[in-house]
Amino acid sequence: MKKSFFSLPVIALIFISGIFASCKKDDVVNMPVLTTAAVTNVTSTTATVGGEITDNGGGDITASGVCYATVAAPTTANTYTTGAPASGAYTTDLTALAPATTYYLRAYATNSAGTSYGNEVSFTTLP
Repeated sequence: MKKSFFSLPVIALIFISGIFASCKKDDVVNMPVLTTAAVTNVTSTTATVGGEITDNGGGDITASGVCYATVAAPTTANTYTTGAPASGAYTTDLTALAPATTYYLRAYATNSAGTSYGNEVSFTTLP
């Protein structure tokens, strides 16, 4: 009986091809993209604010809302709201604001790539 050395290289080639075929790049997740909505219904202690998540960056949104402060460029290290949806437009009411005070706010959204912020908007509560 004649042995064939051909089968071993063929089997090895098929095995190696299978390994390479099963390897795939992980999907790249980018930062979310969003905008901050105009502020409405401003009183001396309340305001309606919001934002819109236009692109989740390819990852699940794990947190979103609006962050605000009396200084520019607020982040989630400042006061913030939670519970906004994972996509689309949303609004929320801020309460217990100080009268005659300027506030700065930005919408935010977080996915596995990090936290993104929308454009900054400012408003002043009524006296």
